[in-house]
Amino acid sequence: MKRHLVLLYWLLLLVSTLAIGGMAFFLLQRESDRLRRIASDQAVHTGQEISASLIARVEHVKMETMQSLAGVPEANSDPTILQISLPFWKNKNPIAHSVVLYQPGYGLLLPPARTAERADLEPLLRNNDGWAWGDADEGPQVHLVMTTMTAKIVASPGPAPVDPPAPAPANNPSPAMAGPEPAVTLTKINGVPSEVMLTPVEGNAVINSGMPQAQAQLVFNQQTFDQQTFERMTTSPSALGKPAEGWTLIGNNNGDRRWLGWKRTVTGGPVRGVILSWTELAKTMAESFPAHLDLADSFQLLNPQGEVVLSGGENPRANPAFQPLTTLPLAAELPGWKLAVYFNPSATFTNGYLAISTVMVTILVMIVLVGGTLLMREARREAAEAIRKTSFVSNVSHELKTPLTTIRMYAELLGDGRVRDQLKQNSYLATIISESQRLTRLVNNVLDFSRLEQGRKQYHPADVALAPIINGVINAQKPRLDEAGFAISSSVPAGPEVRVHADRDALEQVLLNLIDNALKYAAPGRWIGIRVSSDDNFAYVTVSDRGPGVPPDHQERIFETFHRVDDSITASQPGAGLGLSIARRLLRDQEGDLTYEDHAPQGASFVAKVPLASSISAAKIA
Repeated sequence: MKRHLVLLYWLLLLVSTLAIGGMAFFLLQRESDRLRRIASDQAVHTGQEISASLIARVEHVKMETMQSLAGVPEANSDPTILQISLPFWKNKNPIAHSVVLYQPGYGLLLPPARTAERADLEPLLRNNDGWAWGDADEGPQVHLVMTTMTAKIVASPGPAPVDPPAPAPANNPSPAMAGPEPAVTLTKINGVPSEVMLTPVEGNAVINSGMPQAQAQLVFNQQTFDQQTFERMTTSPSALGKPAEGWTLIGNNNGDRRWLGWKRTVTGGPVRGVILSWTELAKTMAESFPAHLDLADSFQLLNPQGEVVLSGGENPRANPAFQPLTTLPLAAELPGWKLAVYFNPSATFTNGYLAISTVMVTILVMIVLVGGTLLMREARREAAEAIRKTSFVSNVSHELKTPLTTIRMYAELLGDGRVRDQLKQNSYLATIISESQRLTRLVNNVLDFSRLEQGRKQYHPADVALAPIINGVINAQKPRLDEAGFAISSSVPAGPEVRVHADRDALEQVLLNLIDNALKYAAPGRWIGIRVSSDDNFAYVTVSDRGPGVPPDHQERIFETFHRVDDSITASQPGAGLGLSIARRLLRDQEGDLTYEDHAPQGASFVAKVPLASSISAAKIA
């Protein structure tokens, strides 16, 4: 496969993979942002639910407090009982910050006069228009309670005048009282003998209170009227009075506002009231916060001064990752109060989702790229392997053809009897034998290569002496070496001192391939040296020459199948690139190895490492 095609294919794979990965990252980020927006919207929705719950909680507390306040006993319009019972009621109701008792004509009875509580609350309960519950409190007041067309005047307590005049005789009405019989006649107002009569037809009210008429006022349903207005009201059934109650915010607008609940059980009677405690109210509002919140959500209830009263979730001030989303006002029930909603994007599951998805997409991209690269390399290797095999077949064919041609030519000459000279006959026969041996070696290499590739190579290891094997190979190759002009020197210990555990035929094949390699590529040096050494576990057979050596970038690749150094020397020599590869495989299969070393001052050295018989035997025994 051509190099530029491989590069083109790899670039196509890279661009398409990166495009898919980039699109996946974009979609993941977009989905993560969408989920984060949903989570933040859910936080706001939860805040709205908490706000509604807080408001409902305050309304519920106000309703329960008003019902409890209405149950405090009293004796008609006499405030004495309330002055005693209201403080006891307050002590039993922590929600009550203060209690209030107001008596028309007298003003505040509770909180007690000349106390800090009274000084603090009275300015809040009273303004230019009167008290928070609507009373003007301007001197003695006359309160009207109507049933159907009957009116009853009830006077507020007031100082009794000295020497009150005698009551008018019932059977001798004044001229002003002439007319239809009055619906109701009262004999006292503020302890003063008086008569107030209503005529159902004309609606006229006549007051005989023993005091100037201008000083008497009529109060109906918490409102004060003059004589004419009173007369008009008493002619209509809509003026019937009812008990009054309500809730009012008191205080200034700078945040110090409080809830005042008040109730008047009898028209014209005393007003009882309660001021709620924000602290206790806040405790009840804690129930409005959910017991379990998302880790990304946090809520804080802020009072009008901006102080945190209640919080739910992690403290956003301690964790800067929380971002304020919004503040929700709590309407009229909690004026000035707000619920702050915070959101922590880093605590949402979307971050884990994005991180895991990113890792998975990254792994996928890497797998595609690495897998594609490996496939490209494998395809390139297979293409190179195919080229090498083609070259191998060509080289083997040439290698087989050359000795066969020589053998055939000399055999035909001898067979035809054309050579009469005995010396020539012997030379031709020697050539035939040499070429036959060369052919045998080539066939053996091919067979060994085939067996090694298929894993069918069989070994018969045994404890053998190394010296006889080396000397036998040297003696068998001596004629070839002499003919090629090579001098050989060996440094092999005599006798059976060095014994190895190996297959004898495989070891001979390794030595023969190393000598063949030296004969082919070290011809300029005309020398081969064989040296034997050993350590505790291995024997080392070093075959050296004085040839050109091997370039550094090829010193490991020369052991690859079909690899040949591409230079003028190797190009001029026949070969299939199998010798060194087969030699290393034969040794490694027997727990040995074959390595390359530079030979000083020039040449190459191949070191065959063979396990000693003693070490192998000990290992097998163990």
